[in-house]
Amino acid sequence: MNLAQFTKSKEMLTECMSYQPSPSPTNILQSVSFSNACNIAVITDAQALIVKQVAENKPPLRAVSQQAVVENCQGWTVRVIAKLVARGVVDSARLEMARSMVQPI
Repeated sequence: MNLAQFTKSKEMLTECMSYQPSPSPTNILQSVSFSNACNIAVITDAQALIVKQVAENKPPLRAVSQQAVVENCQGWTVRVIAKLVARGVVDSARLEMARSMVQPI
């Protein structure tokens, strides 16, 4: 299983972001909102459950307005990856790579 199946690529306004898991497996690489991908890990089914748990326990970003935004979805993704590094699912070098790719707000 590829970690990209658990990430969403489309940039969203923070005040509108919500977590809506797909009821069935989704190939994000074929999504109309797909922009690009970076493979950070190849994971086992057991690790996939950890990824799911970590992502579901990181609340989506919230801001009362676009002016109040302090983080984008890339920042959220980096925080999830950091948790996955702590759980031994992702190598720390991949976390640093992801941090270097975060775009300014």
